[in-house]
Order: sequence, then C-alpha cells, then structure tokens
Amino acid sequence: IHMASLIFLNIQVLPQSNTASEIGVAGYDRIFRVLNVDREDTLKSKILHLKSYKLPGSIYINFFNIHFSEEGRVYGDLIKFDQPDAIYDTYSGQKIQDIAVGLSSRRETYKFTFKLSSHIAAIECPAGITPSNLKETFRHFMIEVVSRVFPGYTLSIDIISNSSSIEKVFVD
Repeated sequence: IHMASLIFLNIQVLPQSNTASEIGVAGYDRIFRVLNVDREDTLKSKILHLKSYKLPGSIYINFFNIHFSEEGRVYGDLIKFDQPDAIYDTYSGQKIQDIAVGLSSRRETYKFTFKLSSHIAAIECPAGITPSNLKETFRHFMIEVVSRVFPGYTLSIDIISNSSSIEKVFVD
C-alpha cells in the first residue's frame, strides 16, 4: 500500500487593526463556504480551466469538491489537470486533432482537510507538485475570498515543518 505524502499549511486570517477581533472558527467556516459557492459556479459554468491556479507546464489545480463536517473540519478534493489544445504526432510535429475545452489528458484528485479551530490544512502532495505550489494554490483561491468577506484582514499561509505542530492536527 502506497502512503500519500502530506504537507501541512498554517492558514491564518489576521486583523490589520488592534481593535478588530479574530475571525475564529465561524470566520474560517464562512471563507470555505464562500469558496465553495465560487467553486460550484465555476463547475456549473464549465470554466474550471479559466478559474484554476496554473502550475508550470500547463498544469492546473483547483478545488473539485468541498464538504463540511459537524466536527469542525472542511475536507474534499483538489483536482490537477492539463488543458491541451491539440494532439500532435510525436515524430513529425503535425497537429492530428484539436482538443475541446474541458477535455484533459491527465486528471488526478488529491484529498485535503482543514481544521477550523487550529486553522491547519493537511493536503496530499503528489509527485510533481511542490509544497510551495500547494501553498500558492491555497493563497490564489483564498486571498480574493478573504478580501471580499473580511476587508481589513490579512491572509497568511505558512508551510509547517515542525512535527509537534503537525501532531496537533491529528490529536482528535
């Protein structure tokens, strides 16, 4: 059995003013619910390739599904896919066939979970995607939502490498 490599992100939304309060569990829940509505609209409109975070090599990544648990966790899948425009003959370089938008030659999903109370995310880190790529993917989607939902707050995302911090995610 192959065990997935995981990365952990500390995702914080912090007030810019000393007088503003922290967003708490309800605030993180609200951010992911808005992100989920945006995701649903993207899938319904079939514009996933336009609304995804672009990685090097014409690879895209996005939230594919998001679920909310009673235990204060958000979880789901990220989707990694390519968006080729055509198929080419390897030897001649001739274009063989155009590829319609929404079709992919590579499509993979990776699990994530986010604990609302500790604001820590655990994400499967597939080969070919660096922890930094995943950090930037979360930043890409969350920064716009945070500015819309919590103006006057700053988004901070850090990769966690301290094993004691990681253990906190799994305590319960």
